[in-house]
Amino acid sequence: MEIQSAEAFVSYWERIRKRTERVASCIPPAQIEWRPGTGRYSFGDLLRHLGGIERYMFAENAHRRPSRY
Repeated sequence: MEIQSAEAFVSYWERIRKRTERVASCIPPAQIEWRPGTGRYSFGDLLRHLGGIERYMFAENAHRRPSRY
């Protein structure tokens, strides 16, 4: 998919974000820190990573500031 406008990007981002939220809502709270093995990321690690990207990378870059992430 090639995004050619800000409106197309926002629409795409909203759909992907909603899909991610639906998947995250399926993770039982007791399993949020489960890891498939030593040194592997947990579900919580992945969700925190996505939150950090959204806050620091996208928001900072949208304000034309360098990413702090």
